Amino acid sequence: MIANTNELMKKIVSMEFMIFRKFQVDAKNNKCPFQWWEKHESMIITIGFLACWILRIIDSQIERLKRYFL
Repeated sequence: MIANTNELMKKIVSMEFMIFRKFQVDAKNNKCPFQWWEKHESMIITIGFLACWILRIIDSQIERLKRYFL
Protein backbone atom coordinates (compact mmCIF):
# COMPACT_ATOMS: atom_id res chain seq x y z
CA MET A 1 0.00 0.00 0.00
CA ILE A 2 2.74 2.48 0.95
CA ALA A 3 4.68 1.80 -2.24
CA ASN A 4 1.53 2.42 -4.29
CA THR A 5 0.85 5.66 -2.40
CA ASN A 6 4.42 6.85 -2.95
CA GLU A 7 4.25 6.04 -6.64
CA LEU A 8 0.92 7.83 -6.96
CA MET A 9 2.31 10.95 -5.24
CA LYS A 10 5.36 10.91 -7.52
CA LYS A 11 3.07 10.80 -10.57
CA ILE A 12 0.88 13.62 -9.25
CA VAL A 13 3.85 15.87 -8.46
CA SER A 14 5.47 15.04 -11.80
CA MET A 15 2.28 15.96 -13.69
CA GLU A 16 1.93 19.21 -11.75
CA PHE A 17 5.53 20.16 -12.49
CA MET A 18 4.87 19.61 -16.20
CA ILE A 19 1.90 21.98 -15.94
CA PHE A 20 3.93 24.47 -13.87
CA ARG A 21 6.74 24.55 -16.44
CA LYS A 22 4.27 25.58 -19.15
CA PHE A 23 3.34 28.76 -17.28
CA GLN A 24 5.29 31.84 -18.13
CA VAL A 25 5.68 34.43 -15.43
CA ASP A 26 6.44 37.94 -16.56
CA ALA A 27 8.29 39.43 -13.59
CA LYS A 28 7.84 42.99 -14.87
CA ASN A 29 4.05 42.77 -15.04
CA ASN A 30 3.57 40.42 -12.09
CA LYS A 31 4.81 42.30 -9.04
CA CYS A 32 2.98 40.16 -6.49
CA PRO A 33 3.70 36.42 -6.54
CA PHE A 34 0.65 35.78 -4.35
CA GLN A 35 -1.69 36.97 -7.09
CA TRP A 36 -0.03 34.56 -9.53
CA TRP A 37 -0.44 31.67 -7.07
CA GLU A 38 -4.08 32.54 -6.42
CA LYS A 39 -4.78 32.43 -10.13
CA HIS A 40 -3.01 29.10 -10.73
CA GLU A 41 -3.28 27.24 -7.44
CA SER A 42 -6.18 25.03 -8.53
CA MET A 43 -3.97 23.50 -11.23
CA ILE A 44 -0.92 22.88 -9.04
CA ILE A 45 -2.34 22.20 -5.58
CA THR A 46 0.31 19.70 -4.51
CA ILE A 47 3.22 21.93 -5.51
CA GLY A 48 1.68 24.83 -3.60
CA PHE A 49 1.23 22.66 -0.53
CA LEU A 50 4.82 21.43 -0.74
CA ALA A 51 6.15 24.96 -1.21
CA CYS A 52 4.33 26.18 1.89
CA TRP A 53 5.37 23.15 3.89
CA ILE A 54 9.02 23.39 2.84
CA LEU A 55 9.21 27.15 3.34
CA ARG A 56 7.09 26.95 6.52
CA ILE A 57 4.92 29.89 5.55
CA ILE A 58 1.99 30.18 7.90
CA ASP A 59 -1.19 32.14 7.24
CA SER A 60 -0.23 35.09 9.40
CA GLN A 61 3.05 35.49 7.50
CA ILE A 62 1.27 35.27 4.15
CA GLU A 63 -1.15 38.05 5.11
CA ARG A 64 1.77 40.24 6.21
CA LEU A 65 3.64 39.54 2.97
CA LYS A 66 0.54 40.28 0.88
CA ARG A 67 0.36 43.73 2.47
CA TYR A 68 4.01 44.26 1.59
CA PHE A 69 3.52 43.34 -2.08
CA LEU A 70 0.12 44.93 -2.56
